[in-house]
Formats: sequence, C-alpha cells, structure tokens
Amino acid sequence: AEEIRTSLEYYNASPQAVPVRQFFYTGGGYLTANLIQKVVQAVGINFNPLNPFQKVKPGPGINRDYAKQIMPYISVSIG
Repeated sequence: AEEIRTSLEYYNASPQAVPVRQFFYTGGGYLTANLIQKVVQAVGINFNPLNPFQKVKPGPGINRDYAKQIMPYISVSIG
C-alpha cells in the first residue's frame, strides 16, 4: 500500500499530472485479505474491480457464476 501511495505522490508532483479519481484492479492478488482496503486507506482514492464482461459477453458455454469466478483473471487475456 505504501509503495502505491509513494508512486502516486511522485506522479502527482509532475507538472503534467492529471488528477486521479479512481483506480481499477484485476488479477488474483486482490483476493488477498484486506489488500484493497489497506490501499484505499493509504492513498485515499477508491479502487474498483475491472469487470471485463461489461463490454465482452461470455461465450455460450460460460454461465454467470463461472464468469464471476474467473473475472479477476480473464481481463488480462481479454486485453
């Protein structure tokens, strides 16, 4: 969490910095207990899961429960 906070501070110190209003996260790391909460507390900006299925619909063989289960991992392969 502190590394993200210091990176954000470095970015914000840049003359070209655009205000960051929210972050999106993907991958299995976010399943780590309290990780997102700690990062939100450290940087003071909301983090939201990136849902690749908002724009790309799962194929006919993928049910809703399975799509929800693989959501953290599939966004990288969807790109």
